[in-house]
Amino acid sequence: MKRKIFTTLIAAVMIFSLTACQGISPDSSKEKDGSDSLSLPTKTLGSEEDNPAVTPAGELDEETEHELYNLYININNAMLGRINDSLNRYFNYVNTESEEFQLWEEGGDYYDCYSVSSTVISDVEDAYEILSGKAEKDALDQAFLNMYPSITSLMQTLNEISDYTSPKTYLEDDFAKSQEHHTALLSVLEEYFTTGNIFLDELTVVAYQRQMEDLEQMKAEGYEVMYSLNMVMMLAQQIEDELYVQDVWDDNILDMDLTTIQPLYDAFSTYVDTVLVYSEDNDALRAEGLSNSGNLSLFVMYMKSTRESLSKVLAKVEKGEPLSQSDMMITSIAGQCNLSSFAEGVSDMIDSYNHLISY
Repeated sequence: MKRKIFTTLIAAVMIFSLTACQGISPDSSKEKDGSDSLSLPTKTLGSEEDNPAVTPAGELDEETEHELYNLYININNAMLGRINDSLNRYFNYVNTESEEFQLWEEGGDYYDCYSVSSTVISDVEDAYEILSGKAEKDALDQAFLNMYPSITSLMQTLNEISDYTSPKTYLEDDFAKSQEHHTALLSVLEEYFTTGNIFLDELTVVAYQRQMEDLEQMKAEGYEVMYSLNMVMMLAQQIEDELYVQDVWDDNILDMDLTTIQPLYDAFSTYVDTVLVYSEDNDALRAEGLSNSGNLSLFVMYMKSTRESLSKVLAKVEKGEPLSQSDMMITSIAGQCNLSSFAEGVSDMIDSYNHLISY
């Protein structure tokens, strides 16, 4: 869970907003053939396809606004994913403290970084193009525009480094372009980190607002099971975020502030119990097209293991006991007594939920 570059993380923003943003209507819980699969129509709630409203010049229509938001989410994921990984890959080999190109390993002859895909580059350019036609920019829009020069330069430089290092061209020309690339990278990083963190912060605010609106709409339309599943994931993510703010992980659980973690855990555990009840309620599951779903069973299994991991850790904290070496021996399986296992369970829940709403 520890972040290497950025200090802001939106782990499941896109996941939480998938159902309600796409638009769930009360009549769409079953398809016309009577099957139990949950239907997620692409028509946005409240739109009038037969009588479209006239959009004033300089304002984006609802569909384009939604497209822009999705692009922001994609860019967020790339920043915290591929771009972040590429930078860490490069600086795993190259001295981060020197303006001169130097490999950490004295006498070393290898370094590289990951490339940034054309899809990510297109997302950035598409968002910029949409904003070019938008008259009034909000704080998130402006944050993206402020980041745009640095992220485009950064992606270009990373791809140049990737192209240069993948066939080890630097060995053929004795690292001739390595300094040029290194200088270009360092010259843009500070601006990218500064503007990038502002962009991620603004997106967090907007995403949370949308997420809560989506959840309330989901609940109002009678999707109690789906609402509860999403609340479980949201609260688990809030616990992860609070742990990060407190700078607490497996090696220092006794630094945990239970006054903030415990209420979140209690709310999380309450919704876990709610989901467990619904998981045995065939009528409720059938009403939302979730009966006989193997993915729901997986979600429930991961959810229970996730709570088990966290409850074990909290019990240790209450007793004033740090995690033992045996506690931290297995971190990649949910249900173990460590926070890494808790985070693994959260990730597993989100993956199973993704599959659940994809079918």
